[in-house]
Amino acid sequence: MNISIITWASTKMLQKGWHRQVFIWLPLGLVIGLLAAMFVLRILRRIQSPHHRLQDAIENRDICVHYQPIVSLANGKIVGAEALARWPQTDGSWLSPDSFIPLAQQTGLSEPLTLLIIRSVFEDMGDWLRQHPQQHISINLESPVLTSEKIPQLLRDMINHYQVNPRQIALELTEREFADPKNQRPDNFSLPGGGP
Repeated sequence: MNISIITWASTKMLQKGWHRQVFIWLPLGLVIGLLAAMFVLRILRRIQSPHHRLQDAIENRDICVHYQPIVSLANGKIVGAEALARWPQTDGSWLSPDSFIPLAQQTGLSEPLTLLIIRSVFEDMGDWLRQHPQQHISINLESPVLTSEKIPQLLRDMINHYQVNPRQIALELTEREFADPKNQRPDNFSLPGGGP
């Protein structure tokens, strides 16, 4: 003889608990999913945006300074060097300033870029300049940064730190533009022991 026991249990309690769990976890999952999607999109946009790539390059000190010798026509001797900024790319190529300086100007990154270049020049060449007082380094500046308060202060700090004669640092306005004399403050760039 076969005996079978059939039990019946209400699934109402189970469904009630399941609904409660859905109402808790579904919104939480949606919020986490949206935050993750926004984070990924922001990272992708940052990777692809030239502005953010340049900002990251400045913050990570990826902008390099190369030095082009300046030769005296009178005697053929090297009298100094011009500091030339270059931006290395992931494919191994280098971007010249003509490619990224306009971007820096448009996005408000001219000042941090100039500060980075000045620091790099002194870190690379400060000791050499002190040992070779007859040599000089030319640093190109964009006219918008001539009104900066930070650049003259950094120049003073670097000159004092590396004990370089201020006359060994030549600041050149780039060929890309003309400076508006009304907006420039030459008194910002008077350095102790330097030229007028």
